[in-house]
Amino acid sequence: VTSASVNIIAKEVSGIEVSAKPAKTNYFTGSSALDVTGGKIKVTYSNGTSEEVDMTSDMCSNVDLSTAGNKTVTVNYAGKTTSFDITVADRQVKSFELSGVDNKRVIEGLKLNLTGMSAEVTYDDGSVESNVALTEDMLTYNTDKVGTTSVQVKMGDITKNFDITVVAKSLESISMGSEPDT
Repeated sequence: VTSASVNIIAKEVSGIEVSAKPAKTNYFTGSSALDVTGGKIKVTYSNGTSEEVDMTSDMCSNVDLSTAGNKTVTVNYAGKTTSFDITVADRQVKSFELSGVDNKRVIEGLKLNLTGMSAEVTYDDGSVESNVALTEDMLTYNTDKVGTTSVQVKMGDITKNFDITVVAKSLESISMGSEPDT
């Protein structure tokens, strides 16, 4: 039996790379958080070995999900960094249903009173927003002629119409601002 001394050198991380991007790399503006499920990094050690490690949200940099665009996520593991890209897009209106638009009347030449008029909006990310108040910039209509007229409501690329009744303006009162000169 011969004794020998052996120097054991601890292996150190020499590099990392993304070996599998997370399953989700496309987000909509306003998304709550980055989802790194399915993401993996390959960790290479100084002794030439390597292993695959599951990506965690703690490893990833914060990314602004409130604005649209291509974003870079930086992954940090044992002092080494790598990155991958995600895309953040504005959500789009998929459909909407109008409420409070039936039997509306407006006096000739005046604007439509929008009180109580709203929409339930479904977006392409699957979210639904209820009681979205209608605003003048969503509407196109003309109240210059008495009778039934159509109001066009546009949200995103979707347009819907509803009818209103335009009634003739009538004289409510008359007064004299000053006495005539005699």
